[in-house]
Amino acid sequence: MTEPAATAPAVPPTPAYAPPPPAPRRALGVTGFVLSLLAFLGDFVVAIVLLATFISAIGSLAGFVEGKDTGGFGAAAAVFVAAVLAGIAGTLLAVVGIILGCIAAARNRGRVLGVFAIVLGGLVIVTRILLLVGSATSGSGGS
Repeated sequence: MTEPAATAPAVPPTPAYAPPPPAPRRALGVTGFVLSLLAFLGDFVVAIVLLATFISAIGSLAGFVEGKDTGGFGAAAAVFVAAVLAGIAGTLLAVVGIILGCIAAARNRGRVLGVFAIVLGGLVIVTRILLLVGSATSGSGGS
């Protein structure tokens, strides 16, 4: 009679190489933060330009009262229009920054930067709303 073949002990399979988990992507949070930061810093630039335009217009008016030719209000008006357009662009950057910040915070992809994007963008939007309300409610004061 033949003996049954000896069975080899069961060898556990060698574990397969597992690649490291991918690094978390923070592109949405970073993008939202950068856009909101640009809008926030742009507010300061617009404020400085508007202040300089106002001072220039006062200087032109003072020169006109004294009878000197100061070149008129054309340059001041052009700078004012450019500042208003920059303010509109800043508002759009803030809105996009807030949207990307919300998405990043909800998806846990750059949550901290997403929250900063929401805060900075929110400050820009609140500033714009306060300026609009303030300019709409300020009347001439006369009856």
